[in-house]
Amino acid sequence: GTARIFADSLRGLATRDNPKVRNQALVALLRIADNLLQFPDEPKYTHIWKENAVFNKALGSVDGHELVLRALGFSDDSGQEAWHFTWATTSRDDLQAISAELRRAISAAKREIAGLAER
Repeated sequence: GTARIFADSLRGLATRDNPKVRNQALVALLRIADNLLQFPDEPKYTHIWKENAVFNKALGSVDGHELVLRALGFSDDSGQEAWHFTWATTSRDDLQAISAELRRAISAAKREIAGLAER
């Protein structure tokens, strides 16, 4: 299902970057997923402008972000300037599973960062 596809897409996120960059991207994705769950019909959370500086710093400049956003249920087919979320491809249950997967990935990234700090 959608959550499994999302988990697979996470494997390619920021693999060439330092673990702190990956963690920052994962935290941004969790914020996006949680906002969609909390405010399902709010355009502020269903549209992400590609030129948004906060988006670009946290996620938009990270390798693999396009695949992860598509797996989350976003599309940029209708216009190149924004990502658009639709409930047609992702259910509330999917988003809850994705949120849980992101929390696990963030914990793993934090452990990796801590392990590097100990060296």
